[in-house]
Amino acid sequence: MIRNIPNKLTRASMMKLLDDHCARVNRRRGPGAVAAAYDFLYLPMDFSSRQRCSNKGYAFVNFTTAEAARGLHYALHGRGWHRSLGSGKIINIGAAYMQGRQRLVRHFSRSTFACHTDEYLPALFSPPRDGAADPPPAEPRHLGRRVPPRATPAVQPAAPAQ
Repeated sequence: MIRNIPNKLTRASMMKLLDDHCARVNRRRGPGAVAAAYDFLYLPMDFSSRQRCSNKGYAFVNFTTAEAARGLHYALHGRGWHRSLGSGKIINIGAAYMQGRQRLVRHFSRSTFACHTDEYLPALFSPPRDGAADPPPAEPRHLGRRVPPRATPAVQPAAPAQ
């Protein structure tokens, strides 16, 4: 689980951060080696803001091995976010109360989400994302059931973080 995420960070930006990390780790291991990959990501969103939606400051990520999860912890835990995000938050990486792909899939598949787009749903990646550009990563399978939000003012997605 990643905590203290700047609220304007989008799922696409989080995927880029994770993809870049995995690619760096895997390049160090040599051609064809996959030491870091993830197969699940959920960045919960807060739709209560009248201006734009923002994330709730944490994300569930499932790495395919404990070694890969430890690698992310070693690389990012306790560090600050990039200045372009305009946040003084310090990255906190730790274990979530739910562990493992199966448990995450079981839990979030039964959940409902009041949102207008699949972009805000939990995402399952098969094959796992390892940061490789070739072949291009497959589109995620979205989990849960999307239901129309209650009558509220239109919510604009947060601007993509750089």
